[in-house]
Amino acid sequence: PDRPPATAGPYTDIIAIRMGSVIASAVLDYQRRTGKGCYIDLSQFEASLHFLAPLILEYQATGNLLSRMGNRSLTDCPHGVFPCQGHDRWCAISVTTDSEWQVFCRVMGQPEWAREPRFATIEARKANEDELENRIAQWSRQFSPDEVVTQLREVGLRVGMVADSEDILKDPQLHHRDHFIAVKHPEAGEYYHSAPGFRLEKAVPVVQPAPALGEHNRYVCTQILGLSDEEFSTCLGSGVFE
Repeated sequence: PDRPPATAGPYTDIIAIRMGSVIASAVLDYQRRTGKGCYIDLSQFEASLHFLAPLILEYQATGNLLSRMGNRSLTDCPHGVFPCQGHDRWCAISVTTDSEWQVFCRVMGQPEWAREPRFATIEARKANEDELENRIAQWSRQFSPDEVVTQLREVGLRVGMVADSEDILKDPQLHHRDHFIAVKHPEAGEYYHSAPGFRLEKAVPVVQPAPALGEHNRYVCTQILGLSDEEFSTCLGSGVFE
C-alpha cells in the first residue's frame, strides 16, 4: 500500500487483439487451403498469461512469489529508466552481461564500480539494485537524453530516450517511414493519425476519416438491410434514426 500505484489501462485488450489478428490470418489460410471455416475461442486472460511466463516458471522452480518490479528485469541489471537534464526527461538503459557493465562503468567515468564486490556480478547488482540505480541516476542527470543515448550507443550498449508526444511527432525515422498520415474530417478538421507499423508492398492504402454519426444510414438500410428508398425515407421522416 505504500508503493506508487501501478499503471492502469486495458492492457489485456492490447495483447489479445494482436493475437487475434494472427489467429485470423491463420484461419483465413486454413479456409483457403481446405474450403472450411473455423470457430475461434480467444480468451484475453489466457492470451495475457504468455507475458507472465517468467514469473510462473520462477514460482514453479523456486517457490519464490515475485511482486511488481517496475522497470526492472529478472535477467538484466541495471535495467530501467533514469532521469536526465530537463523537465521530466528520461532515458532507458539495459545491461545484461558483466562485460557490458564494465563498459558502462568506463563511460560513466567510474571503472572502479565494476570491481566493487557489490556490483561486480549480475547477482551482486540485483542484490544492491537500489544503490546501483541511485548512482547511475546521479550520472545521467548531468546530460540530456540525446547525450546519454549518444555516449552509450557509441560503445554498443542498449539505450533509448523516453520520448514524449513532441519527440514522437518530430522523430526523423517515423517521418522517413511516412508514419503520420494527414486525415481530413468534415467536423474535426485535419489531424494526423498513426499508420500501421507494417507496409504491404502491393497494397494501396485507403485513407479516410471515421464516418460521421449516421453518415452511412442510407447505404446500410438500402444496400445491406434491403429497404427500398421509399421505406428508408419513411424511417428517416419518422425519427427512427434520431
